[in-house]
Amino acid sequence: MTAFTEYVDSSLLTIGQAAKLLNVHPDTLRRWERQGVLTSLRLGSRKDRRYLHKDIVSMTQQDIPNSLPRQPDASNSNQRKKTKAVLHRASWVFFDVGYTLMALFPSRGDVYAEIAYRHGYNLSPLVIQQNFNQLEEEWNNEKIMSQPVMQASLPTVSEHYAQFNAEILIRSGISKSDKNLAVSIGKEIFNTVFTDYTRWRTFTDVEKFLKMLKQQGKKLAVVENWDNRLGSFMKKWRLDSYFEFILAGGGFDLRKPNPQLFELALQKARIKPNAALHIGDMYVDDVLGAKKAHITPLLFDVSRRFINKDCLRFYHYQELIDLLK
Repeated sequence: MTAFTEYVDSSLLTIGQAAKLLNVHPDTLRRWERQGVLTSLRLGSRKDRRYLHKDIVSMTQQDIPNSLPRQPDASNSNQRKKTKAVLHRASWVFFDVGYTLMALFPSRGDVYAEIAYRHGYNLSPLVIQQNFNQLEEEWNNEKIMSQPVMQASLPTVSEHYAQFNAEILIRSGISKSDKNLAVSIGKEIFNTVFTDYTRWRTFTDVEKFLKMLKQQGKKLAVVENWDNRLGSFMKKWRLDSYFEFILAGGGFDLRKPNPQLFELALQKARIKPNAALHIGDMYVDDVLGAKKAHITPLLFDVSRRFINKDCLRFYHYQELIDLLK
């Protein structure tokens, strides 16, 4: 928040100031201009870029990612009743983190494209995001069929995501002949995404919802696939104080949807499955995984990726806040 007050009296920002406010590289702003996402004014004989302060601030205030209108699923009032019931019944609420409590900002595609750009590749963030979703769906299908995909040692997890990211980059424009470089960039993306907390933003009303749960006497915990860096990551975001414990599956050679990770969370909480609710954004990892451990899942489907799946869901945290009142 300090960055906002630093330029609050300026109507025009330099490219460096705008990039600092948005926490992106200046090249990202130039790319957004080429794509029509953002416009700039050109001043002086050198045609230096200047950005309207209000335009930059408005970009930081958008929910992450951009989603459909903020409204409940009116087509299924019965589901809302069920969601309200499980919210009030649960004494413990487990949370996924990535794309449940927070998301990469300004987008996953932009973060990947920015890192690839450093290595000489000008890739489309939109194409990257489309390829990410497609590959993730393919790998999720493999998780259902293959136990080894759910269990891996920490180095294998790192290599898993490096290969995953490399395949996305290749599908998005890097030549297959440059696969070794794609893997190297994939590792850099992995380390950046799971280490640099400034790349992330919490979803709208997340902290309001966490505070309300705590006020109602519920205990909260994190159940994630990340490695042991997750604890320090949450501390930097000052979210760790909301949770009784943070369970990083990578530190135990466990990854969702393996039910053993959820069972370990139940053991740490010293509760039975019917006392827990798990909130996550992935159908395979967070819904099917929780169900295997007999925990009620609640899907955060902000982008409507799993609209046809049979499970309890919500699209904005204000929906849950309203149900808790």
